[in-house]
Amino acid sequence: MFIIRAIGIMAFALMLHADKATAQEAEIVEHIEQWWSGWAQRDTTILADLADENFMEFSGSHTHRSEGKVKLLQIAKAVFPLLELQEFSIEKPKVTLHGTTAVCHYYYFERGRFNGKEFDDAGCATGVFIRKDGKWKMISHHRTKFNKSIPYER
Repeated sequence: MFIIRAIGIMAFALMLHADKATAQEAEIVEHIEQWWSGWAQRDTTILADLADENFMEFSGSHTHRSEGKVKLLQIAKAVFPLLELQEFSIEKPKVTLHGTTAVCHYYYFERGRFNGKEFDDAGCATGVFIRKDGKWKMISHHRTKFNKSIPYER
């Protein structure tokens, strides 16, 4: 009887852990969607709330990386007048949790105008989050555009 009860308790504990992991994974995906909304809405407060002070980003369309939240917000303020992100989607997100670190790999699709020129891009991206003071903060983000000559099936 003791063994059956112990197995039941362990199964219940695993279910609780799985629910917690699922909730944390959903929270990370929500943060990724908020990140893109911040760019679409041209809202630095959204970006500032999500980014850690030591945030770093490298985009496959740039030749430099931004280092620190202050630099991120400076770049955003410079880009916002030129950017009209009309549509975006996050697809097939995969979150892995490593204690107080979470990694989210996903595909992105975006359409809009930048500096008067239309764009319609797709690619893959990774957001890395750390848990600080009970909140997930993005510490790093990297995205790479797909080669348009290689079709991607959605």
